[in-house]
Amino acid sequence: MAKKILIADDQRELVEAMKIRFEKEGYTVIETYNGKECLEKAKTELPDLIIMDVAMPEMDGYEAVREIKGDEKPEGDRGSEKGNGKRKK
Repeated sequence: MAKKILIADDQRELVEAMKIRFEKEGYTVIETYNGKECLEKAKTELPDLIIMDVAMPEMDGYEAVREIKGDEKPEGDRGSEKGNGKRKK
C-alpha cells in the first residue's frame, strides 16, 4: 500500500505541483487548502506525512499542528497546554 502524504496550503498551484511530483514517486496525496480541512483529513486519513503551510485561512498551520498533536496525547494528559511543557503525573 502506498504511503499517504497530506498537503495543506492555500496556494492551489503549489499543492498541485507537489501532488504531481509525489504521485510520480508512488505516494498517495491528499490535498487540503486550509488548516481546518487539514485537521479533519489528518483525523480521517491518518497520513504518514503532513506538509503544511503556516499562513492559511480558517485555521493557520500553527493551530492545526497544536490540534493534531493534542489528538496524539493520552486522554487526561494535557500538561503542555498550560505552557510549562511538563506532563501531569
